[in-house]
Amino acid sequence: MQIVPTLDDFPVFELSGVDLPNIPISNELAYEENLLSSVSNKRKEIIDIPDNFLERWHQHGATIEQFITDPQLQINTPEIGAMWFGKNQKFKWNNDYPPRILLDGAGFYMEPHLDNRDVFAVVIVNLQDNPEGSGTQMISPFERRPSMKDQTVYQGPTEKGTGILFFNNWNTWHRIQNNSDKNRLIAYYTIGIDSLLVDN
Repeated sequence: MQIVPTLDDFPVFELSGVDLPNIPISNELAYEENLLSSVSNKRKEIIDIPDNFLERWHQHGATIEQFITDPQLQINTPEIGAMWFGKNQKFKWNNDYPPRILLDGAGFYMEPHLDNRDVFAVVIVNLQDNPEGSGTQMISPFERRPSMKDQTVYQGPTEKGTGILFFNNWNTWHRIQNNSDKNRLIAYYTIGIDSLLVDN
């Protein structure tokens, strides 16, 4: 896995080389409506995740842990240094916590938003070649006015095995829109602030 920065002064990183086993979705019984979501009835969650997928996922998690705990991260990314002041170096990846496998149907839309403050970071990985333009969009926090159209300053990739890692902060407004007639299939993983409180 490779992790590279995207925008100056934004804690957003692009992932590539995330090789993961395929998730079977042909059987409709393999997924169910995500009733906890208020954003759209076009999002479904696959609840039967193969063991080999989880094993490989957590192997990549070790790489993400190494990246997050590197002291250079808070130097290279001032937002993380200012907000967490070294707490990122205590981060531990949780091998007992699986990702959510989400299928966003044609026309899926999630409004621009910030994540709640229990979230430290988010990992999103494409599990197939997803529709062009369906990557997570980072929105300029300086253009968030009712009279102005939200300005996309970065859009995540859509190719299989790519994705993004972003740290929840004041300037990581984001949205998702799938304007195609195809499904978007992703692994979605939230990292809570409790993962920074683990004793090393």
